[in-house]
Amino acid sequence: AVAAGTGAFGACSPPGSVYVSGTGVYLLVMAPASGREGRAVASGLGGVKSGCDAKLLVEGVRFRLLRLEVSSADLALAQEAKLRNKVAHQCLGTTDPKGQAFLTWPFTEPATGYGLVDALRPHFLTPCDVPLAVLHWRDGAGIRFVDLWAVRRRLARAGHPTPWLAGTGDRHAVEAEALFLQFQDHIERLRLEALNPAAVKATDHFVYLPPAGVLPLGGYIGTRGFDYLKFFEGLTVRAPISIEGARLAPLLEMARAYPPLELAKKELLWLYVVRENQQAMSGVGPKPQPYLVFASGHIPYWGDPRFDVSKWNHANYASGGPSVDQPGP
Repeated sequence: AVAAGTGAFGACSPPGSVYVSGTGVYLLVMAPASGREGRAVASGLGGVKSGCDAKLLVEGVRFRLLRLEVSSADLALAQEAKLRNKVAHQCLGTTDPKGQAFLTWPFTEPATGYGLVDALRPHFLTPCDVPLAVLHWRDGAGIRFVDLWAVRRRLARAGHPTPWLAGTGDRHAVEAEALFLQFQDHIERLRLEALNPAAVKATDHFVYLPPAGVLPLGGYIGTRGFDYLKFFEGLTVRAPISIEGARLAPLLEMARAYPPLELAKKELLWLYVVRENQQAMSGVGPKPQPYLVFASGHIPYWGDPRFDVSKWNHANYASGGPSVDQPGP
């Protein structure tokens, strides 16, 4: 066995392990650990046990569960379908006023951090702990979900030397990536686990959507996905517009600079289909997974046609102005 210790790859003094149990949402963290293993051959000690006769010093890790402060109202069984989405955005700081302070005072980052994870620092979560996942446990039912990207992040600078860039610095960029990946992982689980994905409504499972996302579609033989008319039911959307695949990555990249969408506000969503995907669906041979891209109405419209670029039978035209079926440029 490996006992908890400082670990040879970094000084660490995590708080003592506290046993947690019961219905709740927990943060799984990993920290360095080390311990002694085996007994080295020794002589001249008169059979007395000594702390210096360990054969090996073993490096390892230890795992802990930390309870996140999620309200009892959110933990209610009636809210379980939306709980994963709510907790993810609470971890990302979407619901924390301190996370939006840049909009009213863009000179510095919040000194105390924001979001559910920062609320655990420094008494429960130390710089030595690496958040791995959020999990929801319900007594009598076990684990209800495991969400990686609600807390998993790539490396980023801790702060920004230029105050004016605090709201657009590394942390914002990293969280924007995690926001997109968290949604895509969540929607994939729904696609695979829902009894009938075509009957899934966004408002039944999501309180927030990312500023842009990719929705797998069904309705074709051999595919399993969502019906976009049902999924976006009750929300403000425009009819899907065809775009070239060359615009997909730039659209998703641009979207990271925009905030998530709160569905209760019913703000506009642009809908796009990608020409290459649609063309492959109408061709001969094996069919790919059809998909649709949605984007926040705050993001500029990406459906403008381009002569000598757009394909005639997989394109749209520029109208004199926005309409229900054909938004203008």
